[in-house]
Amino acid sequence: MTTDHVQTIALKDLQLSPTNPRKTFCQDALEELASSIAENGVIQPIVVRPLTPTTFEVVVGERRTRASRLAGKETIPALVRELDEATVLELQFIENDQREAVAPIEEADALDVLIRKHGREPKDLAAKIGRHVSYIHRRRLLCQLIPELRELVKAERITLGGGEALGQLPENMQRELVNARLKPDGVDHEGNLLSWSTKSVLHAIKFITRKLTHASWELDEQLGDLPTCQGCPSRSGAQPGLPGLPADADEEERCLDQSCWAKKLTAKIEQLREQREQEGMRIWTEKHQEERAKNYSAFTTCSSTCWADPKRRTYEELLPEAPRYVSIEAQSGAVLERHYFSRSDIHSNLEREHHEIYCKLTNKMSEEAAKKRKAEREALEKRTRACVAWAGEQKPTRAMLALLARATMLEAGRHEGKKVASRTQPKDDPRAWDIYLRERIDEATIGELLGIMAEFMLLGDPSGYNIQEQLLLWEAARRK
Repeated sequence: MTTDHVQTIALKDLQLSPTNPRKTFCQDALEELASSIAENGVIQPIVVRPLTPTTFEVVVGERRTRASRLAGKETIPALVRELDEATVLELQFIENDQREAVAPIEEADALDVLIRKHGREPKDLAAKIGRHVSYIHRRRLLCQLIPELRELVKAERITLGGGEALGQLPENMQRELVNARLKPDGVDHEGNLLSWSTKSVLHAIKFITRKLTHASWELDEQLGDLPTCQGCPSRSGAQPGLPGLPADADEEERCLDQSCWAKKLTAKIEQLREQREQEGMRIWTEKHQEERAKNYSAFTTCSSTCWADPKRRTYEELLPEAPRYVSIEAQSGAVLERHYFSRSDIHSNLEREHHEIYCKLTNKMSEEAAKKRKAEREALEKRTRACVAWAGEQKPTRAMLALLARATMLEAGRHEGKKVASRTQPKDDPRAWDIYLRERIDEATIGELLGIMAEFMLLGDPSGYNIQEQLLLWEAARRK
């Protein structure tokens, strides 16, 4: 038997090649080709290679072989060549590329075998098939898809660009997308199976990836035995010619390996905790968190404003040397660091360094302030009793006192009025405080009206009301 020339070979002696990239054949197209072969025969010979003296493997021309069998032919013209497996796969790939387009998944598998198994260089392959080397890289990404996503790309429910973008993700992230967003059995409101464009796939990927600029560590920082982000192949756009994520060229790069991100985040938190301990800070624990949950005021963030300080400084500004607790935890993929003061530390340090603020904050008075307050209270009480006694001597009418009581209530305002009402209004009384007081004034006797006005004086501002002046003004107005 000679080689490299056309021979007529029996179809029964031919075996289909297991390495042919094309795995799917359109039945209608095969039947059309079979009709043409039945009438005109096979015009262009197929290419085979010998397996045994009597059997051959179809290298190029599987569609013609299948159509000839459909047409009922017994033989087929063939060019016999001695070829190794790598050359066979190259010829098959080039042949399919020049004829009817091969499914992208099948093309990707063939390229991957040539590069990974037979050691072909992507640059050389690209030159042979007349494509850019980036085409080879992008196609090979489809080989990294999990079975569910491969089927979606094969069924054209995910675009080719979307499949190539998904191929950059590790298996666990692909699985997460399948479970959450790219569900194979997903249907729209009309019951049709869902499909996804490249844009929608990239949008879904953005939700499970992180921008490298959001990392809580430097991109060239070495954390444990993990690779630095700067030289990591698991970032979008790390390999020249790959589609990258996201599609916009101006947008920042993202980390495509969230398990690595989580490990770096944990390592960074441990590193920061060690640093803060060396700086003399106390580490926030679950015990402190539980204590704060039971009593929120037990701890206060250092950046909180101290309401008792007239200058409205933060506790950190007031107490820069006070001991603090530091909470370092992960939140939304980043390190969140918070500093706290305990209430006891705040009080003890304020009492020592800012006594006036401490007294206001804790409702405690200095001895001098307490004496002053007591003197003011005694003077107010004495003046109130004198005013009430004077009003009684004038023997005012009930209408006159009711008018004065209502005027006093209006002058006192909402805050003081609610305090006076709360002394006598039942808790289950649904009326508003002002309605309650007006009705109480309308029903009160002369003695009760004097008592109401005395309450306003005792509970209000010491300089706020003077019953004597009000009575004299009312009396002058009445005489006019």
